[in-house]
Amino acid sequence: MGDSSKLSGRDHAIELDSSDALRHTRDEFNIPSKADVARKTLPTSDSTGNSLGLQPKRTLDRIQQYLATWRTQGVQGHFKPLDDSPLPTWLDVDARAAEMTAPIVGGKVSEVAVMQTLTANLHLLMAAFYKPDVKGRHKIILESKAFPSDHYAVETQIRHHGLRPEDSMITIEPPNNEDILSNEYVESIIEKHASTTAVLLLPGIQYYSGQLLDIPHLTSFARERGVFVIWDLAHAAGNVPLSLHDWNVDAAAWCTYKYLNGGPGCIGGMFVHERHTQVADNGSHNVRLAGWWGNDKKNRFAMRPGFVPVPGAAGFQLSNPSVLDITSLCASLEVFELAGGMAPLREKSTRLTAYLVSELQKLPQDMSTYWKIITPSEQERRGAQIAGALSLFHVSSTITDMQPSLRWVTQINGHDIRFCISPYNPVEHYRWIKNTGPFQTAPSYLSSPEIMSGYDGGYSGGGGRGGGGYGGGGYGRDRGDRGGDRGGDRNGYGGGGYGGRGNGYGNGNGYGGGGGGGGFGGGGFGGGYGGGAGGDRMGALGAGLKNQEWDVSTLPKFEKSFYKEHPDVTNRSDADVEAFRRKHQMTIAGKDVPRPVETFDEAGFPRYVMDEVKAQGFPAPTAIQSQGWPMALSGRDVVGIAETGSGKTLTYCLPSIVHINAQPLLAPGDGPIVLVLAPTRELAVQIQEEMKKFGRSSRIRNTCVYGGVPKGPQIRDLSRGVEVCIATPGRLIDMLEAGKTNLRRVTYLVLDEADRMLDMGFEPQIRKIIGQIRPDRQTLMWSATWPKEVRALASDFLQDFIQVNIGSMELAANHRITQIVEVVTDMEKRDRMIKHLEKVMENKENKILIFVGTKRIADEITRFLRQDGWPALSIHGDKQQNERDWVLDQFKTGKSPIMVATDVASRGIGALLTPFTFIFRAGTLLYKPLLRLLTILAKDVRNITHVLNYDYPNNSEDYIHRIGRTGRAGAKGTAITLFTTDNQKQARDLVNVLQEAKQQIDPRLAEMTRYGGGGGRGYGGWGRGRGGGRANANNMPIGNRNRRW
Repeated sequence: MGDSSKLSGRDHAIELDSSDALRHTRDEFNIPSKADVARKTLPTSDSTGNSLGLQPKRTLDRIQQYLATWRTQGVQGHFKPLDDSPLPTWLDVDARAAEMTAPIVGGKVSEVAVMQTLTANLHLLMAAFYKPDVKGRHKIILESKAFPSDHYAVETQIRHHGLRPEDSMITIEPPNNEDILSNEYVESIIEKHASTTAVLLLPGIQYYSGQLLDIPHLTSFARERGVFVIWDLAHAAGNVPLSLHDWNVDAAAWCTYKYLNGGPGCIGGMFVHERHTQVADNGSHNVRLAGWWGNDKKNRFAMRPGFVPVPGAAGFQLSNPSVLDITSLCASLEVFELAGGMAPLREKSTRLTAYLVSELQKLPQDMSTYWKIITPSEQERRGAQIAGALSLFHVSSTITDMQPSLRWVTQINGHDIRFCISPYNPVEHYRWIKNTGPFQTAPSYLSSPEIMSGYDGGYSGGGGRGGGGYGGGGYGRDRGDRGGDRGGDRNGYGGGGYGGRGNGYGNGNGYGGGGGGGGFGGGGFGGGYGGGAGGDRMGALGAGLKNQEWDVSTLPKFEKSFYKEHPDVTNRSDADVEAFRRKHQMTIAGKDVPRPVETFDEAGFPRYVMDEVKAQGFPAPTAIQSQGWPMALSGRDVVGIAETGSGKTLTYCLPSIVHINAQPLLAPGDGPIVLVLAPTRELAVQIQEEMKKFGRSSRIRNTCVYGGVPKGPQIRDLSRGVEVCIATPGRLIDMLEAGKTNLRRVTYLVLDEADRMLDMGFEPQIRKIIGQIRPDRQTLMWSATWPKEVRALASDFLQDFIQVNIGSMELAANHRITQIVEVVTDMEKRDRMIKHLEKVMENKENKILIFVGTKRIADEITRFLRQDGWPALSIHGDKQQNERDWVLDQFKTGKSPIMVATDVASRGIGALLTPFTFIFRAGTLLYKPLLRLLTILAKDVRNITHVLNYDYPNNSEDYIHRIGRTGRAGAKGTAITLFTTDNQKQARDLVNVLQEAKQQIDPRLAEMTRYGGGGGRGYGGWGRGRGGGRANANNMPIGNRNRRW
């Protein structure tokens, strides 16, 4: 073998891999491939072990053996060994797991138990060994950035003893804005509180920074001062060699789903030093919370009172453990034994982390402004994790289509990115890191404070490195042709992203891009992800809010059932009711769903409500209103699924007015009675307008709480008291955390456009908000679609709900929209667009919305149209709030009947999380609401007559949402789509949509389905597009050439 120290890059990696004695362990795991996330099969490196380890291949065999025994033996499986399995009977399987785990944590077998979960085990340990004395030892020292469950457990234990956490909980954090804890600093805290401290609870490895604390030294230091020492080894067990017995550790707990690869939420483990587990001849023992599985085995099945524990850690067990969980864990522990234990695994991870650090140190000099490694540089002070702090996050176009692919984990609370260097990965795979993600050389123009303060995402406006560049400027070596449409040159990267293999290949070593193929920035997923996304404040929103603990029996009673069936409804036959539902494509689910009403009078609203409705001149209830009103008025939890523009808003607004008028008046300091959550400011404002209109006669006060505007007026409204609050999740959490309002009085909760809120990544915020609301509230959820994520949310927060669906649940376009799809070349698109505009604008009442793929193209098309004499304005995520408002108003009023828009933000952060465990926050840069556009557009613009897709979207869902901006509220509309060969991968999905809606299909489009792929439901085009110094296209004077309008 050569001198590896003289090698670098790939050669060095290959040299290291050639001497790797653990190469075979990679074959023991199911490692998610590109086939699972991008319809390609490529080697994959998994770097998420600090969140969830991989599944060993033998797990399936072990579980199937367990299930076969259960199926064939029933209860006798407790006593009959599993056939063809190394595992013992179910009665002894936990003992076998402890035997296999003991060498990993460095304890005697009797000192180890596989049981419960990590937090439950911490509670059990503190219940046994935290014996506070207010006059003496009562404090628990823990690390300030410990995992939140540790904080919750400690606070709970302290309060259980009648103490206050602010007096008895001491937290340690690195001083002077440092990243890691030194021994000396931890010692100083222990010394300061030594006489009053009962327990020291620290993480073996700090999950945020990856620091491996000096467990033996700190244990000795604390124990010498009379402190009981517990270690949380969630990130240390299976990661680094441990010698808990020899280090004289008092106790420890860990989970098994991270480095131990036990599976999601798998069973936990506990270590208790043998000096604490002795059982005297007379049965006396250390007092602990007891359960029957911890009882002496000789008496366990005697079913007699009188607890005498099993000697050792097993005596802390409560119930018999899940055999399924332990079976899964044992499959992984077998791989540890196969690898030779922790010593060779540690050697391998040491080699991997050292190599990764060496690669990261090769980053360009100008990256040092934005990136630094915060994990200790000494190998003995870190495990298999490298964490780095980012003050700027740039996700480049190479991230999804790297060969091999790298799965990432990053930290939510703060601005770090974490790599978990799992020892089943080859060294060579990590040589890609410095060329990916945030580790691109940052363009010099990003150094200005003005741009830094407004930075929301990546740089790429459309396409990958070189193909469209950062903001269209062609940043990178050797540009691809036309922003990545046709691939790059020999060493360039086409716009579809590195490794994109879109419709056109580059020459030589170039990689094609275009709409169908690539990575971030030019394609779909099955086309890829859009060019970079950045600062996310949403992950931190609500961190200061704790779920309220409700005792419903002590809450004031409230009325929520107001529905009395009209005689005409009662007298209808079941056949008539079913015919009405069939006519309106209405399906229902749930118990005792009320019959639909067919007229306003049948709805049973009070006269003050009906007067407002009739004043609007509506002829009859819409389908969703016919069924939704009786459901909502009945006081039941309701799910309503219907297309946008179907009248959902009034379906919950009118019953809310009745609900409010039946409740006690607000007292000073009370929050709202009705809370409506909406995904965007524009929808929230539209809902507020409806509330004002129909609540006027009842003098119901409301306010609209959303971001992008000053908080002062909203705070003033809330402090004066409002019965109705319409809010976006982020701004409402800001208000709640600041104490500007509360949700104690909310008894009527509405989640409007729930699918869109989840798509935009608001689920954590929704859950935080609902945690502030009494559980016996009435909850109404409205959505245009019914995906599994929405179903899960309904299952969690709605009680015994009833449901109405209007129309088919399959993906389908509005049948009132005429869809025209023209197959064109890229060069023909502008001419075709102009011809359609000339025809559409013959009617001065028409409005047309033009969708494009990127913000750069939006500005280019707007500038082109205005120079050509067309009154066009553009709207996208780079626009300030006041400009967006002005553009929408100009479009709504018809002063500018042509609006050019992107939909890059329509799917939001949630889409990025789908194929990758990829959560990020760009340093201290705050997240700005870029997640709006599709929902913004036409939410309060109901008379859009035409939609033109200048660029085809990345998937059929976005296509349907785009064209759904026309044909609303019962009107007809026209959608025109310019479809190129670059979109060929989406052809089959588009044809399916057209066929379902009985639309004409261009023969050339049908021909494409013979060769194109299935489309892919990924989400592309996220680039920020700061480059190029473009002027605001909306300020471009309207020229006189071809001025037809």
